[in-house]
Amino acid sequence: MSTDYSVECALPYTLDLSDEQQQKFVLAFNGLASKIHESGQTFHRVLLIDDVSNGAGEGFDLAAYRNVSATSDTFVMSESMLNGLAERLIKQVELPQNDIERLKTETGFSSPFYIATWTLLRLGFLEHPDFPPEQVSPWVANVLPESFREGEEESMRIISSTPFAQAVSQVEYTYI
Repeated sequence: MSTDYSVECALPYTLDLSDEQQQKFVLAFNGLASKIHESGQTFHRVLLIDDVSNGAGEGFDLAAYRNVSATSDTFVMSESMLNGLAERLIKQVELPQNDIERLKTETGFSSPFYIATWTLLRLGFLEHPDFPPEQVSPWVANVLPESFREGEEESMRIISSTPFAQAVSQVEYTYI
């Protein structure tokens, strides 16, 4: 069964924050969850681990994340799982060649390109054998630290340069 929103909360990348800062993430997520439920809609949680672009996947403690975020049903994928899909998507990006070259790295792709691929997957514009159809939603909502804004904005610019440009209007952000 599909849900209305695919929600990602970047709390796992902020586990080293103070209790007060972590509480801000929890409050923002709970506020978003309440807003979605009050409108009669549903959501599920997802998480993309940065194991290629930032190496953040090394030592990532999913159990600690689930303990702090109080959920065990978060669907998790890693950037490395998206490499094949990203290879297909990059052929559809209509940007100047030097911009496209910036999206590729020695180990895979830039973080914004993985974010764009992940967003399009969550919205159902792309398919991946490890991403169940019931995880596809017509809306994406992200609760992220302010430091993620630049990469997220770049990912929206990338999406705008693909045949799936309309997807940008299906994504909303809360920055902490």
